[in-house]
Amino acid sequence: LLIWNNSSSEPILKFNDHVAAVKAMAWSPHQHGLLVSGGGTADRTIRFRNTLTGTTLKTVDVGSQVCNLMFSKTLN
Repeated sequence: LLIWNNSSSEPILKFNDHVAAVKAMAWSPHQHGLLVSGGGTADRTIRFRNTLTGTTLKTVDVGSQVCNLMFSKTLN
């Protein structure tokens, strides 16, 4: 998973911890820099990332492919 900013021709962050294709991503509307990504059938995880520090905050094995991720607009 590569993260760019709009003024760089090179990725500013690289996350290599998904073991297969990333199938879904979502940016938090409540917490600046929080990105969540979900893996396919060979990965089956959701990973919470702080893109300001470049760290993975939490990994959750959901037991199946992640097809979509969405944050609530009204709840944190």
